[in-house]
Amino acid sequence: MQKGDFLRRLAVAAIGIPLALFVLVRGGWLLAVFVALLAGIAAREMNALAAARGIRVFGWMGIVGTAAMVLLAGWTRAFTLWAPWAIGLLLTVFFLASAAALKRRRPEDRPLLASSLTVVGVLYWGGCFSFAIFLQNFPVGQEWPQPDLPYRGAVLLAFPLAITWTADTAAYLIGSLFGKRKMMPDVSPGKTVEGGVAGLSVAFLVGAFMGWVFLRIHPDPVRAALLGGFLGLIMGFITQLGDLIESLFKREAGVKDSGSLLPGHGGILDRFDALIFTLPVTYGLMYLVGLIL
Repeated sequence: MQKGDFLRRLAVAAIGIPLALFVLVRGGWLLAVFVALLAGIAAREMNALAAARGIRVFGWMGIVGTAAMVLLAGWTRAFTLWAPWAIGLLLTVFFLASAAALKRRRPEDRPLLASSLTVVGVLYWGGCFSFAIFLQNFPVGQEWPQPDLPYRGAVLLAFPLAITWTADTAAYLIGSLFGKRKMMPDVSPGKTVEGGVAGLSVAFLVGAFMGWVFLRIHPDPVRAALLGGFLGLIMGFITQLGDLIESLFKREAGVKDSGSLLPGHGGILDRFDALIFTLPVTYGLMYLVGLIL
């Protein structure tokens, strides 16, 4: 690991972590607009990956659709209310992209791929990022998460953020310093088995700590920690899966990073590739644990 790269990562973290905490605590439309901005940038970077393979998606249509998907979540604030609008938005983007392909693409321009990837980008980034809003506004009605939990929305959203980023950082550091066995060299040459084990271990420990101290999953501290650790372990696995999937996309496009917006990290895709998977998974796990307890 190069010292300059590590210092750039620290600088981004020094700015990003306080900003993220502020947005988490404030929530509401500030969170929705902030997440919509991130999702729109991610969609733009994904369009660039497609362009590297000669696929000209309908860029602005996908970017606007992606941001609109998140803003719809900010307006409805509940998955059940958002879902019908989201399906309608996806159908609208599909119809518009197909019509645009008919007018602006010739058969050799691969109009099917252009239209499909435009819609997939909206679902991939707009749909998954919307679960940040749903976690912030997780419905009340179960014994857990408790309605009187201090800063309930912020804590529920901080859970996947903390696990994803600490596990990713641990995997990066341990893999860079001690990694010898490659995990999937054809997909991501830099990821190692040692780094993966470190990431899972940290995910378990952070999940256990948050489950016991902040989420209060169970009155018994030991059970709370074990449940939190188990959830963290699942999310740690999803984190690594998300990293590898985005690495596969970049490998196909022939690029190392999706962008250069975040020094030391790359683009939004590089920094949030795992989070878009852990957000909806966390939402589902919250429901599952609430039903079991």
